[in-house]
Amino acid sequence: MKIADYIMSFISDLGVREVFCVTGGGAMHMNHALGNSEILEGVFMLHEQGAAIAAEAYARITDGYGCCLVTSGPGATNALTGLVGAYIDSIPVIFISGQAKRADLVGNQKLRQFGIQEVDIISMVKKYTKYAVQIERPENIKYELQRAAFLAMEGRPGPVWIDIPLDIQACDVDADGLAEYKQERRCFDASEDDISKTIELINQSKRPVLIIGH
Repeated sequence: MKIADYIMSFISDLGVREVFCVTGGGAMHMNHALGNSEILEGVFMLHEQGAAIAAEAYARITDGYGCCLVTSGPGATNALTGLVGAYIDSIPVIFISGQAKRADLVGNQKLRQFGIQEVDIISMVKKYTKYAVQIERPENIKYELQRAAFLAMEGRPGPVWIDIPLDIQACDVDADGLAEYKQERRCFDASEDDISKTIELINQSKRPVLIIGH
C-alpha cells in the first residue's frame, strides 16, 4: 500500500470526514491520495492559515479530530497561526505537511536550504504542539500516526504535527506488518486516603467550586 494512501485511510479511520487542504508539490502524493479517497472529502482552501483554522473549527463542531494538510516550506509556515490557536484552546488537530525528499534535506550541511522549498518546520512547531515529528523511515508511519493521534487526545487535548518527505509519501509498505504504538495513558495516582480527604474537604466547604474542562 502506498504510504500516502495509508495516511488518508488512517485519518478516515479516526472518524474524520473532511480534510482542509492547500495543495503543493511537496505534498503531491498525499494530495492525490486525498482526492482518491472514497471516504474523505478534501476542502481546498485559498490559504493555509484558513485551512488550519477551519480544521480547528471542524474539531470543535464534531467533538473529534480536525485535519489540516499543507505542502512544504511556506505552505507549512502559513499554518502556524491556526496551530497556535488550536494549542492554546486545547483542540486536537492533526497537521500533516509535505517535505523535500530525504536526499535533499539540508541535514548537517552549513547551508540555509538545500531541498526545494525545504524548511525545518518541526523545530518551529515543537513548542506549540503536543507532538511533532518528521518521518524518517517508511516503516515508522503507523507507529508515528498512532502516537500522534493518541497524544492529541490524551490528557489535555492539543494539536500534533507530522512532516512527511516526498519520497516517503510515495513508498509502498505492507500495512499489516508495520510497527504499532503501544498506548500508555498517564493518570494521577491517588490513594484511598487522598480520595477520602478530598471528599471530606468538599463536604466541609461552604461554597465549593469545581473547575472542569478548559
